[in-house]
Order: sequence, then structure tokens, then C-alpha cells
Amino acid sequence: MSEMWGDSDMGFDDIWALLVLQAHSVRIAGLSLVAVNAPLDRVSTNAHGATRAYGLDCACYAGASMPLVRA
Repeated sequence: MSEMWGDSDMGFDDIWALLVLQAHSVRIAGLSLVAVNAPLDRVSTNAHGATRAYGLDCACYAGASMPLVRA
């Protein structure tokens, strides 16, 4: 079984990709949750709901709450 780590804003496209990986026996070691198209609290809520609803067995960790900016 392959294993990977994901970095996601848990939009529908990301959830779909995780389900495809799961169907192909790829173990999701964990997910870094980042705010891209939604605030981090919404991303976290979506992630925890999706992992329960779709049986995704992975830990979710809150990451950046906004895009990182460099000078």
C-alpha cells in the first residue's frame, strides 16, 4: 500500500481526489489544512465532516490561516 500526505483546502475537488486515492489503496497519512478558498475554520469543519462521512482514516492538522507572503 502506498502512503501520502496531503495539503488541502478541502474543497469538493480535494475530497474527490482523496476518495480516488483511497479507492486505489493509497493510505492518507495526514492532511495539512490551509485557507485558500475558504476561512480555516470552515476548511477544518469540512475536513472533519468529510473524513467521517466518507470513512477517510487520516489525521487533519490546521495549517496556515492565510496565504504566506514574502517580501
